[in-house]
Formats: sequence, structure tokens, C-alpha cells
Amino acid sequence: MPVPTGVGGVYEASVWLSSQSGPATGTFCLWSLAGTNTNTCSGYSVNSTTGYQNYILVFEVPQATSTLRFQVYPTANGGTTDMDTASLTKIG
Repeated sequence: MPVPTGVGGVYEASVWLSSQSGPATGTFCLWSLAGTNTNTCSGYSVNSTTGYQNYILVFEVPQATSTLRFQVYPTANGGTTDMDTASLTKIG
């Protein structure tokens, strides 16, 4: 998503994840795409029996950038991840 930001902007990425059946695992990340790409990532582990769980990342942009990328990376052969509401909010 195009986001003109200066150095030090703080963003919160939030996503609700579950699985179709049984467990599912993976990683979700928020990237700053600029001269040097930087990111913050977090692993997730969900299960269809417990329903949707909210995962949140807080990311302070280390350099001026025009693009942030929010991405979910399911683990290969790690179950099928279901995603519901996702959001990206500037918090600082």
C-alpha cells in the first residue's frame, strides 16, 4: 500500500487468523520498501477448534519510504490458514 512516511512513523498491523481444519502455522510481516527493505515479523500458530485469533505487529519505520507491505506467509504443508479482518493503522 502506498504510504508516504518520514523516518520514525509507527504502524500497527493486525490480522485475525484461523485454519480450515486442524492446526496451521506461518509468519506474518510488515515491510518497509525503500532503498533498503526492512521488516518486522511474527510467527503464528492457529487451530480450527479455537477459532480466530488476533495477531498484532508494531513497526517503527527506520527510513523514509513510500510503500509498506503487509504479508501473511503460511508454512508449506503447515495446514490451511484462513484470514479474516486485516488492518494497517498509523499509531505514531
